Amino acid sequence: MLCANPDLAMFGATGLIPAPGALARFYETLGGRVAYVGKPHAPIFAAALERLRQPDPARVLMIDDSLDHDVAGARRAGMLTLLLRSGVHRIATRNSSDGVLALHRSVDADVPMPHWTMNHLAW
Repeated sequence: MLCANPDLAMFGATGLIPAPGALARFYETLGGRVAYVGKPHAPIFAAALERLRQPDPARVLMIDDSLDHDVAGARRAGMLTLLLRSGVHRIATRNSSDGVLALHRSVDADVPMPHWTMNHLAW
């Protein structure tokens, strides 16, 4: 299987629903082989840096909504991260004035934390 979107959850009409990454993980439990292409895997971040003409990754800010994919991949690539609290972790951070502290309580200790959090982004 080729999984171009390893996200485990995504927004559907009724809230969060399983995403392609969940199907890929299930396929692996059945003994299938999966090649992952998107976040959090290194090639997508290398391609982004190449597209930006190879800036110092420490000067690149990844704005994201997922700890497992966006933040994890960007942190491994040496980038700065800003997690949108209105994303997939919105329930865990909904009633907290400190988004990072709420995230620490809701996920495994091994999950990389973002440098900053923000409620939402208006463009």
